[in-house]
Amino acid sequence: MSAPEEGHKPLWNSLEVTKILVGVLTPLSIFFFTIENNKATTEAAEKKAAQEKVEIRERERFAQVAKERIRLWAEISPQMNDLYCYFLYVGHWKEITPTDVLKTKRSLDKLIYSNSPFFSSDFLSRYQSFMKAAFQTENGWGEDAKLKSPPIRPKDKGLEMMFLHSKNGYQDNSDAIHAAYYAWLTYAATEMDLEVKTPPKPRTPSTSEIQERLPSKDSNKEISTTK
Repeated sequence: MSAPEEGHKPLWNSLEVTKILVGVLTPLSIFFFTIENNKATTEAAEKKAAQEKVEIRERERFAQVAKERIRLWAEISPQMNDLYCYFLYVGHWKEITPTDVLKTKRSLDKLIYSNSPFFSSDFLSRYQSFMKAAFQTENGWGEDAKLKSPPIRPKDKGLEMMFLHSKNGYQDNSDAIHAAYYAWLTYAATEMDLEVKTPPKPRTPSTSEIQERLPSKDSNKEISTTK
């Protein structure tokens, strides 16, 4: 075998190999970069879509809760107003009987406590404060709540046993009832993005006027009040 001729160049030198490798690797790099970029883009899009679904569900849930609160409010508000009218001698108070008042209390308690998940703890606390101001509960097993008001309305006659009464007489709790009612109403309005301003307490019968209207056997007894 003859020796290679002097000056003969190798078929593959480093420069040519480098050119070939660059030519092959560049498209591959672009290909894999495109795949990874598309993968990252797809994951980001999927994550965004999932987040949007969560937000949509949350908005739908909020709308459903708001709708249910409005429905409940349409039932609660008139009944609470009936109690306020009776205890503060405003509106249609002369048409309401003590029996009506107790029925309304029971209806409200059932409505609010059976739907308590739709209300905040502050709402419930203010509702309870109003009921505590208006009624004396826990009067013994089987005993109805007693009304914290003197029995001087036209339809109170003959139903004096339904009112809170001690040896010193009846209790006029109209100041505390007015304050508790508007504390509840004002807070309830804020939960529905509304606003209520507390008006001055309506004029209620004075102690002497109450005593004049009480049954004769109780007319000389004191009237206790709660501020």
